[in-house]
Formats: sequence, structure tokens, C-alpha cells
Amino acid sequence: MKKKQNNNTEVLQKDAEQVRDELEAVEEMTEQIEEEPSIEDLQALLLAKEEELLQVKGKLSRLAQDFESFRARNTASNLQAFTEGKEKTLIGFVGFGDDIDRAIASCADENTKKGLLLLQANFQKILEQEGITVVNPLGEVFDPEVGEAISSIPAQEGQDVGIVVQVFAKGYKKGNKMLKFAQVVVTVE
Repeated sequence: MKKKQNNNTEVLQKDAEQVRDELEAVEEMTEQIEEEPSIEDLQALLLAKEEELLQVKGKLSRLAQDFESFRARNTASNLQAFTEGKEKTLIGFVGFGDDIDRAIASCADENTKKGLLLLQANFQKILEQEGITVVNPLGEVFDPEVGEAISSIPAQEGQDVGIVVQVFAKGYKKGNKMLKFAQVVVTVE
């Protein structure tokens, strides 16, 4: 009987150990389940990450728009600076044409005069390439939009008032913009 009791005790001990092992396994699984987020937690985390992604996409889109605006402003600013710089250079350059005209008018030597005429033709070609037109209002009604009256003389009998009778310096125009106003003498009463 004792043997039977010992066997029963051994069986019970083995069963108890087995139950303890199973209990430990259940406890480990319970801990893992408690550590792992629930489906609701995962869905909430997913929604939060989607919201964060939308915010980042919005910031990126605004940044791209800001950069595009900056690039357009910078391009326009650079173009304007280049145009203004070129215009200032051209304004200084166009006065050279009047100097050539005065040199031709006062030149007595025919060979020098031919050289000056060649220089004048090259000057005209450069003006054309730059889209600059010469404004020579001689004989026309004075227009303050293209000329500057630096002097006046009384009109002769039968001559209209306000007519340009002499041009000291021609004017130069690029498109609708006057680079240099013509300096003229105008008839008055």
C-alpha cells in the first residue's frame, strides 16, 4: 500500500509539476498579451501616424510652393537688375552717337571723315541690334515726351510756334522708354 501511495504521490507530484509548468506558460502568454497593444490601440496609433503624415505632406507642399515663389521672385529680380544695368550702360553709350555727329560736322579731312562715317554706321548697327531707335525731331512740333527744350527762338514770319528748329543732341528710345531725351531749340511767339 505504501508503494501505491508512493506511486500516487509521485504521480501527483508529476501532475503538480506539469500544472505548474502549464501555469507558468499561461502566465508568460498573459504577460505577452498585456505587453502587445490591442487592436484598438494599433488602430489609434495608425490614425495618429496618418495624421502626422498628412501634416508633414502639408508642410512639404507649402515649402515647395514657397520655394517656387522664391525662385520666381529671384528670377524676376535678377532679370530686372540685368535690364537696369544694361539700360544704364546704353544710356552712357548713346551719347557717343552725338559726339560722332559733331566730329563729322567739324572734320575737314576727307579720309578722317570716311573713318568717322564708318564708325557712325557701326554705331547705328549696334543701336539696331539693341532695339534702340534714334529720335531726331527736327522740323516737328515739340513733344516734351521725347525732347527737352534747352533754348527757344522767336518764330520767323510764316513759321509755326512750337516747332523744333535745331537739335543739339538726338534722343534715343528703346521700345516705349526714352533712354535719352533729344535736346532741342523750339520756336516761340
